[in-house]
Amino acid sequence: MANTSAAIINGASVDSMKSPRGSPLVVRWPGRFREGFATNSLANWIDIYSTLVDVAGGEMSPNRFGTSLVPILMGESETVQDAVFSEIGHQDVCLDYMVRTPDFKWFERGGKESLFDMKNDPYELRNLIDVEDQKARVVEIKLRLLEFLRCTQVNYSAGYRSLFTRLGFYGDDREGMAERLEEMFTELHYGDRDAVTATLRGMGMS
Repeated sequence: MANTSAAIINGASVDSMKSPRGSPLVVRWPGRFREGFATNSLANWIDIYSTLVDVAGGEMSPNRFGTSLVPILMGESETVQDAVFSEIGHQDVCLDYMVRTPDFKWFERGGKESLFDMKNDPYELRNLIDVEDQKARVVEIKLRLLEFLRCTQVNYSAGYRSLFTRLGFYGDDREGMAERLEEMFTELHYGDRDAVTATLRGMGMS
């Protein structure tokens, strides 16, 4: 880099399934943040909002999500996230997901799952999804994704479109949204659109 006064953090790109190394986040605040360093610490896009609120001296509003990256930038901590996530929607009901931990990356695209050891296989040459001793890891990663979705999909900010709405299912009833999301997530991955539609109609949501 020509200018060494910036910090570089390894982020989750919009399409990290195509990018083994993710998308770098470059941050610069002369005199305040550490200068000229790079880190492999993970960061979600939603962490940028939290970071801006933090440096402005504000407080996060209710039902907003993300973790400030200031502790990393100030040299107070080496990491603030144990995993980062991507959710990519398509015109049909299909959604692709990615989970990146410090050592592994799991993603599902078009119903096909992949798992890579990013520490020993950074160029993703060997898919471990069918390796027997990785089965428990895959389950753990999926549960981590489900936890993330349950925590972040309920958002009351102005103009927010819930996962249900983005998938084409309409309804304003947010009571028990986390439980409905869990059921829908399961059916989307292991069922079909008709099953999801029937479930939502039974809830009066479509």
